Amino acid sequence: MTDSDRDVESPEDAEFRRQVRAWIEAHKPRDPGFRLPQNFLTVETDQQFAFLRDWQRKVYDAGYLGLDWPAEYGGGGDPHKRQRIVGQEMSRAQAPFMVNTIGLQWAGPTILAHGTEEQKKRYLQPILSGEEIWCQGFSEPGAGSDLASLQARAEKQVDGSYRVSGHKVWTTLAQYSKWMILLARTDPKVNKYAGLSYFLFPMDAPGVTVEPLIKMNGEGGFNQVIFDESPMPADALLGEEGQGWQIAMTTLTFERGASEGTGGGQATGAAETVRQVVKLARRAKRDGRPAAEDPVLRDRTVQLWIREEGLRLAGQRARTPALNADRPGALRMMNKLVFSEFNRDLTALGCELLGSEATLWLGDREAPEDVAATAEPVDGGFVLRGRKTHVQAGEIAGLILAPFRETSGEVGLFAVELPTKGVSREQEIGVDGTRRTARVEFEGVRVGAEARLPGEGLPALRTTHVHGHAALAAEMVGAAESTLHLTRDYAIDRKQFDRQIGSFQGVKYPIVDMMVDVELSRTHALAAAAALDCGSQAAATHARMAKAVASDAFASAVAKAVQIHGGYGFTWDCDVHLYFKRALWSRATLGDAIHHRRHLADELFSSD
Repeated sequence: MTDSDRDVESPEDAEFRRQVRAWIEAHKPRDPGFRLPQNFLTVETDQQFAFLRDWQRKVYDAGYLGLDWPAEYGGGGDPHKRQRIVGQEMSRAQAPFMVNTIGLQWAGPTILAHGTEEQKKRYLQPILSGEEIWCQGFSEPGAGSDLASLQARAEKQVDGSYRVSGHKVWTTLAQYSKWMILLARTDPKVNKYAGLSYFLFPMDAPGVTVEPLIKMNGEGGFNQVIFDESPMPADALLGEEGQGWQIAMTTLTFERGASEGTGGGQATGAAETVRQVVKLARRAKRDGRPAAEDPVLRDRTVQLWIREEGLRLAGQRARTPALNADRPGALRMMNKLVFSEFNRDLTALGCELLGSEATLWLGDREAPEDVAATAEPVDGGFVLRGRKTHVQAGEIAGLILAPFRETSGEVGLFAVELPTKGVSREQEIGVDGTRRTARVEFEGVRVGAEARLPGEGLPALRTTHVHGHAALAAEMVGAAESTLHLTRDYAIDRKQFDRQIGSFQGVKYPIVDMMVDVELSRTHALAAAAALDCGSQAAATHARMAKAVASDAFASAVAKAVQIHGGYGFTWDCDVHLYFKRALWSRATLGDAIHHRRHLADELFSSD
């Protein structure tokens, strides 16, 4: 919210904003001493859940949830804009999110739109207070984008109740939920859309099994729910039998932020913004200088800033019907798509800025910057001090070859046998669990003169890097090829809308693009290997080209693979996550594509 935006507020709204801000400043929870999840999708522990539910209760008791909902159902009966003001101030203050997001933003508004008077009185107030948590039961293993093909059944009994059988996936917070908004098939004989009904299912019913689904980052939060003839009362039906698809569309308009009237509360903590990335760019280094001075990265950051501002302004425009006459509702329906893509691109830029630091996993202590590795000459040898990070096989190696700067200013290469006194090793918690690295500390390590390899170390180090660039490029080509095969096979096997998903152009063309990128990067990798093999003076150039092209090809391949695999693609069960993590590690190791293109540009523009 900018100052110019506040200028158009009424005095009443401005005063309300001041009250909300003051309340948040007085009541915002302090650091609980344990890690809080980024959003409601990543709540894993009872400790996190209890903390967040307590916070939601405090916000509700203060009168800042459900402002849009009628007072008779526990809401505030206030104009819509007041709830937006609360959300804006919560985000500005980086306050914790509301844990009952599915209840507040999806289930509650749907019950308001389609529920009976009894259902509204029964369910809405406990949603706001956080007393009763909700989850969503829509997607199934065989019904993702083709949701209407779902197979979960709700069979009606002679007394009017139902028995539910089936399998739901991606059921966030199911382990803590009292209720589920459930889409199930009640009539298998009619059109797949007409045979669906919408239910408010009690999660404590017999025959319900909740099992965690592990995401690619090792975190939980998602679940799968299996129903084995689970009983459900007749009054669990929302609307009429056969109206499930239409009611589900109501829910999805709220899920995508396309409709006003949610119970309020942001679904995430403080959002990542371009200005946070700018702070990162100021401390991150590119070839020894702040990344914020890099013109390429500055341009990309400004492009994201323009997009971010456009999204903010689009949100304001969407609330003014006269400015949306050509495509009413289009801006609101775009929300989930454009914000998802923006956040993906913003996060990708952040990872590029971090470089090798981005390969460290949550829980790893970040190595301090600028810990110089030095070699001080003493009688008959040297004393080594400093730290080396991202050392492959560093925990188990019997010998480490590493550069140290000597007091003369030269860089020498030293071979140090391990273990030895003064050397400590600690495994890094890396994003790529298949490639173990360590940080190695040298604390006054005494080595003999023979530990120093003959000659000046930098030329030898550069030669080693050239071979490393070529070898890593070749590995990335192979990994991108494997990613291509995984994705192609999945597109053949997976069916939605009664067709192979690979028959759709939106899936087929990205896979072809992957193949083109793989073949072009393979060409460069082969050229680099050939140049090294024959001792060509152009070997370093070819190796840099190969590393840059293969880095981009591999990164593009895994991004497309995750998207084509859908929700399955970012779970631990899908092998794509292994390639995704390897791509992040490989791009950052021995210089990313931007680093190599900068050196190639220097070579190109300095030549005749």
